[in-house]
Amino acid sequence: MELELLEFLQGFFSLIFVIISIIIGMIILFKYIKFSKWELLVVGVAWSLMASGYYPDGINFILILFFDRTLSPPVYLLLATSFMVPALYLWTIFISDVFNLKHRKVILIILLIVSSIVESILFTLFIIDTNLVGTLINPFTADFSIFTQILIFSGLIGFVVLGFFFTKESLRTDDPEIKLKGKFLFVAFLSFMIGIILDVLLPLTPLTVVITRVILVSSSIEFYIGYILPDFIKKLLLKD
Repeated sequence: MELELLEFLQGFFSLIFVIISIIIGMIILFKYIKFSKWELLVVGVAWSLMASGYYPDGINFILILFFDRTLSPPVYLLLATSFMVPALYLWTIFISDVFNLKHRKVILIILLIVSSIVESILFTLFIIDTNLVGTLINPFTADFSIFTQILIFSGLIGFVVLGFFFTKESLRTDDPEIKLKGKFLFVAFLSFMIGIILDVLLPLTPLTVVITRVILVSSSIEFYIGYILPDFIKKLLLKD
């Protein structure tokens, strides 16, 4: 199967974004193993899953290059849509714990019920007819149904809003290290939001694909720096 330039760039940069997001998620998970802090586990998994909309593009790129085949439309759509709700739920668990929200357990139980209902509807649509979830236009582009679009954008909006809420509190502190982390996290969530918006609104051209995917890749790197704050960044940007 021959790829046109646009398709090659879509697949290549999607794969790069997915790999970097998963690597960063794994690094955070290894921190969890080292320090036994459950929030590291939650954050690592949540960030990796937030990139799941690009998983099938990255997988298809590999399959086409090495095996001259692609994912079936149902598998593509399943990978692209089914992890958004769990990612948002995990992120909410983390945020609600950080701010010690009143009635936290009740909020999480209600959200778990709602999340389960949404996922059940999604899988029911898959069983009835995958076209109710979306249709595949090419190996890297899908036309999602209204329900699926609402699901995806609700998840992304929730993730970014909670992220900004988290960074706002970090920026208010007098601790220079926490404030620096907050700045990187703010830029990370802003980059993620801009990248997704541009990816949806801009016409698909080689230039726009490169721009949007590079912005998304940068958001993953910024998130890692903001959440972990490696020593070399600390030494570079913080004065003693």
